[in-house]
Amino acid sequence: MIELHGENFGPASLGPQHVLAFYSSAYVAGDDAGVDAVGAAPMSLSLIAEQRNAIVANDGFVYQALVCQVPSTGEHEIMLCEPSAGTGMGHHWRVAVAGLASAASTDTTRYRSPMLSSVSGPGAVNAPTEGDVSILLNGDFFGPVTAVDDEGLIVGTAATLPSAVYGRLNDTHGRPWPYFVASSCRVVVAHVQIECKLDEGSGDKLVWATTIGGQTSGPQESAVSSYHPPVISLYRGPGSMLAYTNGSQIVDIEGRNFGPIGTPVDRAVYGSEELDVEFDATECFVLTAHELVRCLTAVGAGEGLSWRMTVDLLNSVSPTTSYSPPLITAFESDSGSLPVGELSTDGGDWVLIHGQNFSVAEHLQEVTYGPAGIGFTALNCSVYEDHFTLRCLTVPGPPGQAMKWIVRVGGQASPPSASITKYAPPRVLAANPISGPTSGLVTVQITGTNLGLAWNPAAVAIRFNSNGRMDNDLSRFLRVLDSGGLQAGETSGIPADMTRYLQLALLGGEDGARSASAIRVLEAAGYPFALSAYSGDQDAADAARSNAEATLKEWVAGLQRPRVADERILQHRGLHQVDFVLPEGFGTDRELFLSIGQSAALSNVALVDFVAPEILNIAPDRRLEQFGIAADSLDAQTSLRLIIEGTNFCNGDGGCGAVRIDGLPIDSWSWSHSEIVVLYRKDPSEDASREHTV
Repeated sequence: MIELHGENFGPASLGPQHVLAFYSSAYVAGDDAGVDAVGAAPMSLSLIAEQRNAIVANDGFVYQALVCQVPSTGEHEIMLCEPSAGTGMGHHWRVAVAGLASAASTDTTRYRSPMLSSVSGPGAVNAPTEGDVSILLNGDFFGPVTAVDDEGLIVGTAATLPSAVYGRLNDTHGRPWPYFVASSCRVVVAHVQIECKLDEGSGDKLVWATTIGGQTSGPQESAVSSYHPPVISLYRGPGSMLAYTNGSQIVDIEGRNFGPIGTPVDRAVYGSEELDVEFDATECFVLTAHELVRCLTAVGAGEGLSWRMTVDLLNSVSPTTSYSPPLITAFESDSGSLPVGELSTDGGDWVLIHGQNFSVAEHLQEVTYGPAGIGFTALNCSVYEDHFTLRCLTVPGPPGQAMKWIVRVGGQASPPSASITKYAPPRVLAANPISGPTSGLVTVQITGTNLGLAWNPAAVAIRFNSNGRMDNDLSRFLRVLDSGGLQAGETSGIPADMTRYLQLALLGGEDGARSASAIRVLEAAGYPFALSAYSGDQDAADAARSNAEATLKEWVAGLQRPRVADERILQHRGLHQVDFVLPEGFGTDRELFLSIGQSAALSNVALVDFVAPEILNIAPDRRLEQFGIAADSLDAQTSLRLIIEGTNFCNGDGGCGAVRIDGLPIDSWSWSHSEIVVLYRKDPSEDASREHTV
């Protein structure tokens, strides 16, 4: 929690929906966008939104705090905010209260610097010198998962994407560290794992460092990788057979893993143990990247001479034979277990792994899975069918998360599987009670499935549309979608204006008679909702879908996030319970759903009502001083102060309610959940009795 100090933050009675905070390293401290020292008018929230868009377009990033609140012990001067998941440093803050925003702060905050602990994956040990092999960087404080588009291409800016470099410290060849740069880096497991592609290179004892949001881990000697030693396969050229004894003839040495052009060839020797002779070749260099080294022979004699080389401090090895590495082709649920696309977040499901080259039981080493193939280790794995099928038991995992798998057999690892398994999305079964007072403070118990409590109880968050934000648009969209989605062309239950919204925003046009094409609107964002609809122009549909995803993300981010009770209950496998305290709100059919983990897997929507207002008493009097009306004035003869007492009037913020007398709206002077004060002016000829509604 971040504690902000300032002035004019408002009273503690302001709901979180009226207290917002944004922060970015792109903000300029003390700019003239907000309140200055002499009290200039603060900028509006719409202007700050324009500024955010401009910063993002300029390769920057603006974060929004998840929830902010003015505490009762620091009204007007202190604001407590829960920051979003993120990275970077030098973040200046800007707060918005009741729609008006401050200038950017002088003080800044930062996230913790990335901490790199190890490397793993196919590229960690004996990687081919051609590079372009996946390597996994393990540690902490890497930030949220990097977004990718439908084609798997990384989405982000220099301000948000991780980078990684590596090389040998104190390199004997004089190369300053780092001299290799990884590519296509992205966070694949929130905060703890980055996947990169290796640069082409050579050598061993290569020390890694990563940089995220301008902060670096520095070189970490526990995070070390290596390329494969050079492998010599054959020789050709005039010096390779019947060479002159006076030397200086070309020998081309073919093989693999010689490194890119420019890789230092430290030494090349050839000779015969039987003859007890050894000669040093001269002027060796990599002629063809990774495949060919050229040398000149030395003065010598003899036959049956074999060669050895040292390339970038790695000694060459003889050619070897190998079995094909294991390969995963498909998954299947075993009898009595859940489908592989709906695995229980509590674990305990048997999965059959189909593929090739799994060998027999004595050579099976380990089976792992995760967004990049590691992170979770399957239990009780066995060879179900020699060479072709394995059987493993899942462990608890994150809701809605897609998992690739890796099998290790005889020291060889399969590539991460193209097929995936998936933990089931969270689902709310019931909320009790389903209604509460507008003042909130009632404990609501949510019962559901796959809430991830056996995996990480702290990952559960509540999202609640307590004030009906965008009630006529995306919130109704969510109600219709639920967790099952819509079938192609189905519009049953969607209001007319929502149907038009789908056509325009998602499909790029209004022509409903197009070829059917499933557009999974929210799947790519990690949500369990999916939409199938009509589209003829795929490019337009993709662009519209991206806009819809961004709109939905913004809508979700703007909802209230009530605090989840510390006690969370795992009733039994598959049935979970969490409690939260109902915040202030008003109205009916307010959307409530759960957001689980950094991937923000969303549950289906449950609807909660706030109790309708009820007038218990109306107390009229002529104490009109607070309205600026003198007791002896003409206005005083025709005016009344009405104190309307009752329950569930809402808190008065944002026009949550209205008072009508004889059907006509009346402005309020003060408003709380139990009391409203209004000034009522009446025509002297009117009857004394009037109908009042809230």
